[in-house]
Amino acid sequence: MMAGMRPVRALLFDYSGVFTTPPFGGFAALETTRGFPAGSLLQLLWGEYGDRAGTHPWHRLERGELSLADYWTDFVARARAELGDDFDDAELAQAMRDDFAVHHVMVAKVRQLKPHYRTALLTNNVREFGDAWRGTIPVDELFELVIDSSHVGSRKPEAAYFAHALDALSVDADEAVFLDDMACNVEGAEDAGLAAIHVVDVTAAIDELDRMLAERAG
Repeated sequence: MMAGMRPVRALLFDYSGVFTTPPFGGFAALETTRGFPAGSLLQLLWGEYGDRAGTHPWHRLERGELSLADYWTDFVARARAELGDDFDDAELAQAMRDDFAVHHVMVAKVRQLKPHYRTALLTNNVREFGDAWRGTIPVDELFELVIDSSHVGSRKPEAAYFAHALDALSVDADEAVFLDDMACNVEGAEDAGLAAIHVVDVTAAIDELDRMLAERAG
């Protein structure tokens, strides 16, 4: 084990972008087809995602402070004001489902590691989406804990969210490794004292995790 480093006891994983493809892959094509400015849909949907103050309606939705119905009404009004009255929210909803796939290699990796580590799923999510996303991977088999932002009232990358997760697992920050596809969430975890892996390519992230665990084996 590397000098000064404690063995890893807990592995913390994001959901979307780690176990599945991100849900916004169809946005660029929709923006091109409809002549919307590049990046406008995500900006409208969630604003500056890494804003730790979390004042955007999407951030409030993820903390469970807004219902999905109230958020969506506000979103559609903002989108039509900015992009035109012919903005079709059904098209956007379809784009969020386009090309969805599960990263089975990550499912297999967590299944392999779970007997040796505490495992938790750390997801910024929407309360009304719970049944749908939980049906895409074997959540109860892979994780002993799920920390859903909409149930705990805080969200990544907020410090309170990571503190809640570590307390729930009864581990210290320097005993945990966190994987997420959002750079802002990785930075939030590192600021909270966790080792973190930015998942850009799932296979490469698994390789990096294997190296980290080998270096810090007790």
